[in-house]
Amino acid sequence: SAMLRFLFLLQYTASILAHCDLAIVGAGPGGTYVAWRYASDRPKESVCLFEMGSRVGGRVHSMRGMGPRGDLVVEAGAYRFATNATCLKQGNLSFCIDTPILKHLVMDALK
Repeated sequence: SAMLRFLFLLQYTASILAHCDLAIVGAGPGGTYVAWRYASDRPKESVCLFEMGSRVGGRVHSMRGMGPRGDLVVEAGAYRFATNATCLKQGNLSFCIDTPILKHLVMDALK
C-alpha cells in the first residue's frame, strides 16, 4: 500500500541521515554546488544529496540528440519570463520590475 511504501521510505531515509554530516535536499544547481563545496572543504565529512526527480540539475536541462539529424541540443530550462509587473513587498516598500515589451515578445514567440 501507499502508506507502507511511505513508512519504508521514511525509515530508509532516517537510516541514511544518521550517517550524514550534511544533508542537502534538491540536486539543482544550488544544491549540487553546496554539496561540492562542502565536500571539497571538509573531505573527512559526509554529504548526502537528495533529489526527488530522476536526474540532477533542477530546471537546467539540455536535451541532446534533437532535430531531424539528431545533432541539435535544446536548452529546455533555467529561464523564466515575467509577462506582467513583478513586485516584491518589504514592509511599506514595494520593488517592482515591469517590462511591457517582454510580454509582446514572449507571446509572439509562443504562437
